[in-house]
Formats: sequence, structure tokens, C-alpha cells
Amino acid sequence: MERKGGFFADKIRLLGWCTILLVALLFGWTLIESRLEKAALQRQIRELKDRIARLTAEESRARLLIESARPGPDGVLETTLLWADTDAIGKMIPGTGLRRFKVRGTDVHCDTRQIIFPTESIAEGDPLRGRSLTLFARIYGDHESPVAGDAIDMEPGSDGVPRRFRSSAAASRDAESALWKRWAEYLVNPEACREDGVRTVQGTAVHKSVVVGREYRLRVSATGQLFFEGPFEPDLFVFRPAR
Repeated sequence: MERKGGFFADKIRLLGWCTILLVALLFGWTLIESRLEKAALQRQIRELKDRIARLTAEESRARLLIESARPGPDGVLETTLLWADTDAIGKMIPGTGLRRFKVRGTDVHCDTRQIIFPTESIAEGDPLRGRSLTLFARIYGDHESPVAGDAIDMEPGSDGVPRRFRSSAAASRDAESALWKRWAEYLVNPEACREDGVRTVQGTAVHKSVVVGREYRLRVSATGQLFFEGPFEPDLFVFRPAR
């Protein structure tokens, strides 16, 4: 009887040690898995930051050609203009094409949305340090409200990427789509901003009285300064496809 009791005690001890070993193995695997996931996440964040940095290294630019200004049904002048997304030397960005907008009035307003990364509280060497990205949000006239205006960059394609920033490389599309969805979240979710070290998300607007037949240029520096320049003699080489 005593031997039988010792046998069961040995079994219980063995079961106990097996349970402890199993728990230790599970804990160790969970810890390793967590560290691997954290490393993968950090790598993904770094890749996204590098991509953001490449985007914000360039100035956002657009060229506007004022086509006409005619009275609307209620007598208010309606200004029709052509919009071209351009690079730093004024050439149209491939794949964007010309867009035609009509605004009420002859004082053209352009709203932007800016995502600004701080120079402080971001580690030295971080690719986003002191950078900002500006989206051309809406265009409208002085005789209408901003919400009545037409969307520009804030009207993305089916993949969620504004066409001015869409890469020509198909391999980059999934990463770009994920990036822009995250940026769209910055506009409505302060917690997402804190998680990713965004300093602030803000709106900026400029406006200018325009003249028919003249060209105007919008320019946003990498640090977020917005300029509405002109009038200039129109560059018909840029706007010829629509004329």
C-alpha cells in the first residue's frame, strides 16, 4: 500500500514538473514571438518613415491657368480654371493629367491639410525630423463656402492614395495604400498622432484675385510654407492638352 502511494506521488510530481515545463515553454515562445513581432513592427515603421521622408523631401506644386470668368445664373461670376500637378521644375507629374474646376467668384481660394512632424522629441537621425507633408484639400471662390468647393488631393483613388503621390511601381502600391490610410487617420484621431510622433495636423489656406488668361502657381515647401504666386504668362506647353 505504501509503495502504491509512492507511485502515485511520483506521478503527481512528474505531472507537476511537466506542467511547469510546458508553461515555461509557452511563456518563452510568447516572449520570443512578441519580440519578433515588435522587431517586425519597428522595421515596418522605419520603412514607412523612409517613404514619408522621400515624399516630404519634395515641394508640393501646382499650376493654374484661368480660362474664363462668366456670369452664372444668379449673376455671380464663375471662374473656370485648369489645374496641373507639377514637379519642382514645373513639369506635369506623370499620371496626373489636367483637371478643370469652376469656382464662384474671381478670388480663388485653396485650402490645404498639413501633417507636421516635430524637430524636438524625435530622435536625431529620424527621417521625419522637422518634416511636413501638405495635401491640397479644396479649391473654391469668394462667393461660396469651402465645403462647396471641389476636392483636390483629399479625393484619393480606389487604393486610398492621392494620384499626385501614387508611385508608378506596382510593387509599392500596397505599402503606399497602408501609409495613406494611416495618414487619413491622423486627421481624425489624435491618439494616432501621438503614437507616430506627429506634432500637429492643421489646415492652411491662401487666396488670390485672378485674371483670365493668366497663369498662377501654388508652391508648398518641405517645411510647410504655402505660396500662391502670379500672375505669369501662361506656359501653353503645360496646358496644351486641354486646349
